[in-house]
Amino acid sequence: MKTIAIIMLALMFSMNLAAQQTKNPPKTKEQKAAEKEVKFQGMHNLLKDQSFILEADYLGNGFDRRPVVAALNFVMVDSTATVVQTGNNFGVGYNGVGGLTVEGKVSKYTIVKDKKHRSLTVTWNMSSTLGFYTICMNVSPSGRATATLTGNTSGRLVYDGWLVPASESRTYTGSKL
Repeated sequence: MKTIAIIMLALMFSMNLAAQQTKNPPKTKEQKAAEKEVKFQGMHNLLKDQSFILEADYLGNGFDRRPVVAALNFVMVDSTATVVQTGNNFGVGYNGVGGLTVEGKVSKYTIVKDKKHRSLTVTWNMSSTLGFYTICMNVSPSGRATATLTGNTSGRLVYDGWLVPASESRTYTGSKL
């Protein structure tokens, strides 16, 4: 009786393994290319709608980068408005979240598609109470993005993270200047 039960269990286990192996056949080259194209078009539409947030995992100056809290460090575009914020969990700062929050107006918003490398570059100008800035952001089809902020001074600030629709963002905006 025990041997029959063991044989039945072994048969059911092997059938389960065989069923799992047939559920996810390997993707063909065409399927992978089609998925990449869908993601590329999705990112293009997100940028075209001008309602997105780059939630930064890292901040830097181009040479040195440090891990940061994505909910407090971001670049946002919402129609004609843009917000750039830095923050941390430990300080108070000008914005109440350990950093600086600058709000401004968007002008000269342009999107360039690189179909060969499946990447997008979006550039816009930001005019705020602190001055004028240029933001240049490179976006991959997966949603990984790097935005470089340059402005009145010779320095620059680089945000590196994930691009998400504004409606799905988990960011917290501090007090604006």
